[in-house]
Amino acid sequence: MKYCFFLVMMVSLSANPIMIEVINEFQVAPFDSERVELRYLETSTYDSLFTNTLPLYNFAVSTPAGTAIIDTNISLVSMEPTVIDRSVLTGNFGLPDDSGFIKIVEFYDSLYYPGPVTVWQHAPTPPVFCSALTGMLRNFSIWNVRPSSPMRSWR
Repeated sequence: MKYCFFLVMMVSLSANPIMIEVINEFQVAPFDSERVELRYLETSTYDSLFTNTLPLYNFAVSTPAGTAIIDTNISLVSMEPTVIDRSVLTGNFGLPDDSGFIKIVEFYDSLYYPGPVTVWQHAPTPPVFCSALTGMLRNFSIWNVRPSSPMRSWR
């Protein structure tokens, strides 16, 4: 019995969750336009891995306001963008205008703003009516700011 416990502990301690980058774009101001765009970000590691639909129902989105749960049947579909805002969430969701974070718990993906855009998981804080969005260049996120009406993926 103690060998079984030892084996379970070793497997548990050696488990390494896979972090999948899905935060593609976000807007923090004005208040009624706060949103996050999720999309599988292409890298040489998993360009063709995500070709199926992944339902996001009951996924958790954490921000400085707290944690909200996706309560609507929306999905990530292949490499297409999916926008998350208050209309598809239950719970506390809010993106402060000056600094904050976004975490998609089930993907182990997180983003902090503002921050040096040359540092992984950091992005500039977008001004009012603009969004910060990323593109990938050899597994390195490049963050840009642009007018955000409506949110679309940048390539």
